[in-house]
Amino acid sequence: NNDWEKAIIFYRRCVELNPNSAWFHHSLGVAMAQTGCLYEAITCYRKAFSLQPHISEFHLNLGISLWQKELEQEAIEYLDTAIKFNPKSATAYQNLGEIFLKQQKWDEAIVAYENAFRLKPDLLKQHFNKSQMPK
Repeated sequence: NNDWEKAIIFYRRCVELNPNSAWFHHSLGVAMAQTGCLYEAITCYRKAFSLQPHISEFHLNLGISLWQKELEQEAIEYLDTAIKFNPKSATAYQNLGEIFLKQQKWDEAIVAYENAFRLKPDLLKQHFNKSQMPK
């Protein structure tokens, strides 16, 4: 329902009841990120992957939150790890492309975007406004 405040309350309680559930920590992190509480989200994601280090989604969401906090180098490391665990993660490649673009690392950005768009062609449409798309 996109009621992230209620979700935070719910997942905090879940974490209290089962502190060893990586997925509860991760879900709390997602809810925190949705409300703009990125530092709290990062803490939750770190806890999640400390419990289950081989879950691509944990690394992906941590990388995205780090990127949103402009911690680019650390974000790259986690996005690379997400790709290692799930080479078909178009979202990880897309976020890497955005970081490399900001850093003006053109070759790396092109490779990352090519991988993202190859895996999920619809990302190309989402990436550009229709007014920018060639007719």
